[in-house]
Amino acid sequence: MEYIALIPSYQPDDLLVKTVLRCMQSFHIVVVNDGSGPEYDSVFNMIPKACTVLRHNTNRGKGAALKTGLKYIQEAFKDKEYAVVTIDGDGQHTYEDALKVIQKAEKQPDCLILGSRNFKQTDQKKSVFGNFVARTLMRLSTGNNIYDTQTGLRAFTYKNIENLLEIEGNRYEYETNMILYLSRERIPIIEVPIATIYLDNNSRSHYNPLRDSLRIFKQFMKFAMSSIIGFLVDFGLFALLCAIFPDDMALKTIVANIIARIVASVVNFTINMFFVFKLKRGKTLKYAIKYFILAGVNMGLNTAFVALLVDVAGWNNMVAKLLVEAILFVASYIVQKIIVIRAKRKVE
Repeated sequence: MEYIALIPSYQPDDLLVKTVLRCMQSFHIVVVNDGSGPEYDSVFNMIPKACTVLRHNTNRGKGAALKTGLKYIQEAFKDKEYAVVTIDGDGQHTYEDALKVIQKAEKQPDCLILGSRNFKQTDQKKSVFGNFVARTLMRLSTGNNIYDTQTGLRAFTYKNIENLLEIEGNRYEYETNMILYLSRERIPIIEVPIATIYLDNNSRSHYNPLRDSLRIFKQFMKFAMSSIIGFLVDFGLFALLCAIFPDDMALKTIVANIIARIVASVVNFTINMFFVFKLKRGKTLKYAIKYFILAGVNMGLNTAFVALLVDVAGWNNMVAKLLVEAILFVASYIVQKIIVIRAKRKVE
């Protein structure tokens, strides 16, 4: 399998060149100059000709730079099997760690591999707090307990390129969206430990704590609201139908639940497609098929349990509905954790 290092870069210094030279011994190198300006041409000109250097005329953000690199890689290596590792060019990632995460990706080609830093080893309070907030929101939103949600050292194979190109976000929020989207798609995310390096008190970072944290928080809220709205539509419509259907109607609870689940699934899918992930219209079929298969399975289980509690055990409609929703939510979380744990064991 071909190894490719994708390095987005904005206003770099000589650390970019050192990173490239170190990684050339094992990787094809793709660097994206994200509109750094002519005063930085001397740095990019020091990159060996064997490497590929792509350019944005203006600064478009890290997410946009990563997607530009991925589009190039997808076309340039379209007839090959390959794995990609994204690396920051400011010296925060070592060659050894880049090699470690991409080798994990080769062994587990369907997964996203994250290089996970240990924040107990740093006094960077800004980074520690930011990752704690992002980690907490990620767990609440997806059920995934990911320690380092903001790491830039990530590896994946050609199997996930199409998914990654569909994800919204042009700046730092793109990396958060990546985890949110893949979590929703039930794609396992595996962390491997890497060195925690901050040079010159992290002064080279272009991350703006306030502006970029707000972008990331906004994505969490959009993702969470999609699920909340779906639940409210489901429960509200179920309650309404149970109230208006006659008491002697055959299969009243089952019919009400099926209608409510179908409408809620369509609403949730539409919000995800046009508002949360903003998928392109021509590339939603695969997502729709996978989404509605899972929704169909969930609807079958949900309806069966609700009907059992109401029609057999004699429970109240609303109480039965809420209990079943809670049980299936917990069950879904447990299944996701089992999938991730098994994926980790296979790699290790």
